[in-house]
Amino acid sequence: MPKVFSKPTKHVIASDTDSNKENIPPSLFTATLSPIIEEPSHVAATVFLNQNFPPPQPNAFHLPDIVSHFDRAFPNHTSYRQYVTYSLGKWASDPLFTQFNTAYCHHRLVGPQIVQLSRTVETLQQTIKNLQKSDQVQQQNIEQLLSRMESGGLGDQIEQTLF
Repeated sequence: MPKVFSKPTKHVIASDTDSNKENIPPSLFTATLSPIIEEPSHVAATVFLNQNFPPPQPNAFHLPDIVSHFDRAFPNHTSYRQYVTYSLGKWASDPLFTQFNTAYCHHRLVGPQIVQLSRTVETLQQTIKNLQKSDQVQQQNIEQLLSRMESGGLGDQIEQTLF
């Protein structure tokens, strides 16, 4: 009777008799194999390596994400222009890249203007609110003054001179 292990195990890959070391799917393999015990030190080493040296991500960069990538990579328009000049020089004459470059440069140059104008809009909105409050206070002052001036005959004087 084979030994039964209570520790975690990993699968064994068998090779064929020709020494080709082909992997045989478990459903086609009929021999009885003993599991290999994973030593705690191996598990710890594997965890350490995976955390500190992650495997490369295949296709981590996608061209459709280029705008957000460039926005993060280049803090300003000048650094982007330097990158294009020194790293993408051979693309400078490509008509499609030229169109992309024009559009991206516009995006980078307009971005700060949008931020500044948004701040200006906020400032103007606050100024408008303050002016509206001031106007309301002055209209209340006018109403109080008119009621006192009317009792002094100002309404009659304005009616005679204006109408």
